Amino acid sequence: MIDSRAHLAGWTMGLADFYAKDVLALNQEQYDSGCGSVSRSARDISTEVTLMTRGAALVMAGEEFPARNDEAYKAEMERLATPEMAADAVRSAAKDLADAVNNASDELLSKEIMMPWGQPMSLYAMGHLAATHIMYHNGQLCYIQSLNGDAEMHWF
Repeated sequence: MIDSRAHLAGWTMGLADFYAKDVLALNQEQYDSGCGSVSRSARDISTEVTLMTRGAALVMAGEEFPARNDEAYKAEMERLATPEMAADAVRSAAKDLADAVNNASDELLSKEIMMPWGQPMSLYAMGHLAATHIMYHNGQLCYIQSLNGDAEMHWF
């Protein structure tokens, strides 16, 4: 049998490591700017990843999912001033989530909550979504890399 807690915790940490390696492959200009008039910057994406992962960890630890707050989002984006800071923040948030998953009871993991967008979800599924969310946005970092002429796979 697979230990679902250990698997989810390890997968979360692994995806955060992939993300960190890719954000560190960007220079400061690539990190701070988008690739067109409506595209998001890697800094903005990193802010979302950090806040979502940290929010999932808080919920897994028995707290409420933080409401979207534009001022808090802006403050976090200011805090993640460099690719190095983003890599550290994503890894730290992922560790918080992995620890919360490892410490959660079966009852807690099975508990259903309403996600901010109106979808019911078990806490286990929410933890999985948070991990997948890291990978989803890592794909955007890879696209930013490719638009800047970098086709290297930085995970290896």
